Amino acid sequence: METSRFRAVHQRLERLIEIAAAMNAEQDLSSLLELIVNSAVELTDSDAGSLYIREGDKLYFRIALNHTLSRRDKTELTRSFGKSVSVPIGEQSLAGYVALNGKPLNIPDAYSIHGKSYSHNEKFDRESNYECHSMLLWPMFDHLGKNVGVVQIINRNYDPEQKTWSAFSADDEQMIRSLSSLAGTAITRSRLIHQLSSSYRTIMTRIARAVEMKEADPDTHVHNVRLAKYAREIGEEMELDSDFVSHLHDAAPMHDIGKQCVPDAVLFKPGKLSDDEFDTVKRHTLYGSEIFEGLSEPIAEMAHNIARSHHERYDGTGYPDGVAGEDISLEARIIAVADVFDALSSKRVYNGPFPLEKCFSIIEKDIGKHFDPEVANAFLRRRGRIVSLRDAFENIKRSDSIPPLEELLAMDYHQLIALGQG
Repeated sequence: METSRFRAVHQRLERLIEIAAAMNAEQDLSSLLELIVNSAVELTDSDAGSLYIREGDKLYFRIALNHTLSRRDKTELTRSFGKSVSVPIGEQSLAGYVALNGKPLNIPDAYSIHGKSYSHNEKFDRESNYECHSMLLWPMFDHLGKNVGVVQIINRNYDPEQKTWSAFSADDEQMIRSLSSLAGTAITRSRLIHQLSSSYRTIMTRIARAVEMKEADPDTHVHNVRLAKYAREIGEEMELDSDFVSHLHDAAPMHDIGKQCVPDAVLFKPGKLSDDEFDTVKRHTLYGSEIFEGLSEPIAEMAHNIARSHHERYDGTGYPDGVAGEDISLEARIIAVADVFDALSSKRVYNGPFPLEKCFSIIEKDIGKHFDPEVANAFLRRRGRIVSLRDAFENIKRSDSIPPLEELLAMDYHQLIALGQG
């Protein structure tokens, strides 16, 4: 019997090591929370679990998992709540008590709590026709000793037909103690990464504003957002990694940041540029890339590549470096298609917009010469959505008040279409 127990504990410890590695690799907070609650339920043979994240004096009920309800109601195993449900940190609720005191609770039966300040809220049980009996709640502390939330697991060895369950054991407590420690540090790390990325995005959009203020043209403001949205459409159509697509979207407005260093007399000249003037304009790719030179943060690194190489051509006849094919970064190859289409379909200082049919035919004609075939074909497959976005932006430009760059960039496809429809 003791040997069997030892073997079971050993297997759970090995699984805990695997989970620790997965937590360390996961940077997205939502995915991390799902991993934590799934792991807590798995390691303790529980039927259900949930996770509360602490922010200030509140606990936010962020994610729940329930095997019985999922099977019975044919729903997803896990459900996310964002910040729609909160619990006060205090003595009355189970999770609130654990967060307040920083101590775990192991409850054999939540319906038999007597003489305590806290009690089980049976509202969920009544609404879902599900009974929470054995419960184990554990505070999550990060590496600095800060309480970041509470993990809660429910109904060990649950049999929904017989309505039987087991109490959580000392071994279960040890597992959840270790998991909670790993989870607390992982959550704090994920938040810090998110804050850093958010700061980079803010810096990026404010740099992009500098170009807008120089050009004082409403279309430049909308152009930067259009380019980001077209790039996202291409990336999603190519089924690229979601992080890559997100960074691409955020870095796209930086493509022409180097124009800040181009003299106004050249940049805004209405007629044809001389060879020397064109050489001056071409140097904006070098100026722009120098701003992000040597930065390793993914958005900044992508902005560097885009700023430098979005005027390269697939056949090697572009500038500034004359590189060809896949020697051009993928992000720059994507922006090349989006930027040319936007230039063709928009009014500029030197010409009016081409008809949309001609814009698409030019893109198609230059596949394999100017444009990466895979990128250009992905763009053409999204033609309907691209046109809808372009029309929406035209209506947005005509509105009395164009939203700030940050607001437009934060909008998804459907929100932009709705805004364009007024």
